[in-house]
Amino acid sequence: MDTLRKLSFNNKVLFSTTLIVVLLAIAVVIVVQWVLLPSLTSELKRRGVAIAQSIASLSTGYILVGDKPALTGLIFDEKQLEERRPIVSYILVLDINHEVLAHTFIGEFPQGIVEANIVSPDQERSIKPIEIPEGHIYDIAVPVKEGIYKIGTVRVGVNKAVIDRLIGKLAVILLGAISGVIVVGFFISYRLSRYITRPVTQLTRLADEISRGNLDITFDFGQKVRCWEILKCDKTDCPAYSKTDAMCWFTEGTLCTGSPMGKFPEKLEECHKCRVYKTHGGDEIVQLADAFSYMTRNLKISRDELRRVYDFQKNLIEGSIDGIVAMDEQDNIVIFNEGAEKILGYKFDEVAGKMGAADLYPPGQFKKVREVLYGDGYGGAGKLANYETTILNSAGDEVPVWLSASIIYEHEKVLGTVMFFQDLTERRRLEKKVLESEKLATIGQGVAYISHEIKNPLMVISGFAQQVLRGIDPDDKNRAKLEIIINEVKRLEGFLLDISDFTKLSKPKKKMAGINSVVEEVSTLFEHEFEVHHIVFDKSIDPHIPETLLDPKQIKQVLINIVKNSVEAMPQGGKLSIETRLKDDCIEICISDTGKGIAPQELKDIFNPFVTSKPKGTGLGLAISRKIIDDHEGEICIKSKLGEGTVCTIALPVQGPEGKEMEALHQTGPGSNT
Repeated sequence: MDTLRKLSFNNKVLFSTTLIVVLLAIAVVIVVQWVLLPSLTSELKRRGVAIAQSIASLSTGYILVGDKPALTGLIFDEKQLEERRPIVSYILVLDINHEVLAHTFIGEFPQGIVEANIVSPDQERSIKPIEIPEGHIYDIAVPVKEGIYKIGTVRVGVNKAVIDRLIGKLAVILLGAISGVIVVGFFISYRLSRYITRPVTQLTRLADEISRGNLDITFDFGQKVRCWEILKCDKTDCPAYSKTDAMCWFTEGTLCTGSPMGKFPEKLEECHKCRVYKTHGGDEIVQLADAFSYMTRNLKISRDELRRVYDFQKNLIEGSIDGIVAMDEQDNIVIFNEGAEKILGYKFDEVAGKMGAADLYPPGQFKKVREVLYGDGYGGAGKLANYETTILNSAGDEVPVWLSASIIYEHEKVLGTVMFFQDLTERRRLEKKVLESEKLATIGQGVAYISHEIKNPLMVISGFAQQVLRGIDPDDKNRAKLEIIINEVKRLEGFLLDISDFTKLSKPKKKMAGINSVVEEVSTLFEHEFEVHHIVFDKSIDPHIPETLLDPKQIKQVLINIVKNSVEAMPQGGKLSIETRLKDDCIEICISDTGKGIAPQELKDIFNPFVTSKPKGTGLGLAISRKIIDDHEGEICIKSKLGEGTVCTIALPVQGPEGKEMEALHQTGPGSNT
């Protein structure tokens, strides 16, 4: 039964119709067997009785006189009649004492046959089946009477093989006929099953295509109709007019009745009366195909609309400059847009299904965010708006962000959480820059006042000290004290001059210049210093670096400040290296030394004014250098380790009139020269 269930619909129909034909043929055979065989047997017995009664009436006189030869001749003549020869196997005549008077057996007489069938005087006949060497026989016994007295018995053996031969011939005929019927029935069943199942098979194939997502298929069932041609309609504003992709009864708002007819299936009852529907109409398969066609069309419209909405939402998410991260109910990341990739440094494939939301925060921070999200302090429970926190990027650095988040529910069940990150790094940098500018402005105002108040007394002290110094003897013990006063006044005047330069630093006067030439000038300037302090100098210049907009004097001042700091950091000698290179769209100048290095607690404030680790330093050199680099829209970075040395990296953007810097970059390649 399971095998039958797995057969195709076509084979099921073929198998069913063939089975019906075979069962009908078997039923015919059974009916023939049940009806014909008893009829033939009855007819055979009837004819045997007639023969026996005929011989009994003819043999009465011979039995009475005991004329055996005449009796024998009679029964042989009766047996040899043409129509009786195939039927009669033997004839036997017995007297009243069951003694054999005559028989037709040739050869030895079977004695057991005498007692096989005895008929009593009151019986008209006795029929019994017996078996002789020739086969199965119906032995028919008829009494021979004279008046009312029985004088003997006539027994006729009719051959049952006659019936068997007839049945055999009939079976052959029936078998041939039934075989022909089965063959013809199978052929008809095959053609019928193909006719019945062809549209079903086609519909199944189309349904399979739909299940695979292919909605661009056509349903070729029923007669194709064009309602405007059949009805000779001129209503060109009808939604079904000239439309061949959908039947008019599936189309909303058709004007067949003069006014909009509404939607399917409400309008279907009215459409059933239409000549167009009747022209197209078919059996249930055609109706099913029409329903599939309507369903597929609606699915395609819905799919296209969903795809449009999905693409819009995807572009909206991916195009956002803010980082958007969505998690499922287990806090596994499922959405990670390009904005999140830029802020956090991860790619979508690195986090999707591999990282949880807690991995994006410093230890313990995600727990605080969850508590705030479920609280009422930032937009209500399940909402979070403009919450300032930090997240961890792929390098392990903390990134300040504004976080907005929302928990997504469906039927009061949590589906997940979506978070929006706004990077505050640039904002913090600008805030810091503004704060530094305000601090410098305040310092400038104080310095201007202090310089004005101190400068005049210093000039008086320096003038009188020099006059006194010129008037005393060289051996006077106060001469050394006066020289100390004069030197300290000069140092203080230099300090005031540095402060004045720092607060009044002018904007850079940029022009097209090469950074390599500035490096060469600074290197030449410090050649004597390197030799005196036993410093090994290494220079690596990239000759392909293009000219860019900069103020050569200010950049030279920056390089002098940094190189001077490096020389002072190696009083016992060491190695100093300067390298220029192109990196992306920037020119990098890298200055490294093997000096004593800078302590971490001092490194964080290294660019602040008046912060210095040198006994006689003013703490303004690096502050001035940073301001110059900022004015050039560049960056300066210092990394240092105590006992190992310091590396200062300056990055300046490649700039030029009318974007020529990019053209120059594309026409050049990296190189080095020492």
